[in-house]
Amino acid sequence: MLPPVDLSVTAIIQNTNLKSKATSMNSPWDYNTAFSRNIGWVTEQEQQALKAKRVAIAGMGGVGGSHLLTLARLGIGAFNIADFDNFEVCNFNRQRGATVSHLGKAKVDALADMALDINPELDIKRYPEGVTDANLQNFLQGLTCMSMAWISSPSKRAGPSSLPVTNSAFPQSPPRRWAWALRC
Repeated sequence: MLPPVDLSVTAIIQNTNLKSKATSMNSPWDYNTAFSRNIGWVTEQEQQALKAKRVAIAGMGGVGGSHLLTLARLGIGAFNIADFDNFEVCNFNRQRGATVSHLGKAKVDALADMALDINPELDIKRYPEGVTDANLQNFLQGLTCMSMAWISSPSKRAGPSSLPVTNSAFPQSPPRRWAWALRC
């Protein structure tokens, strides 16, 4: 006859590799280890250069939110992010940050938290009022790259009046009414 088996979560963790994985999650976070699998796509020198880059992303919805998280995984070290909107149920079909736990939360805060979960050393400057005439100079200060990803319809205009934005101002990414550009 076989002895009884304890199937509690604690017993399973103690008797499997999960224990060593849980222990390793408590080890100090290290940039070079976290992004070591990027080497080959980029050189070690290029990876260190990415760490020193600051990217501005205007719009944290379907395009900008994806850009932030992807660039954070690439190892970019600093961001200026802007969006005046909060997450709503109608965002669920297309926006990375749209989750039940983020309902009603400012998009800049939700996406900043997600990016900081990827790289806790990130320097993120948040602009929860979006990009406006009043903060445009600060938003653009110290940039090495810029991504603009906002809805370009007149009813949801999300940019300073001094920065001309039209449906044809930037290369398009789906859906057609979103403006997007990345300049480095």
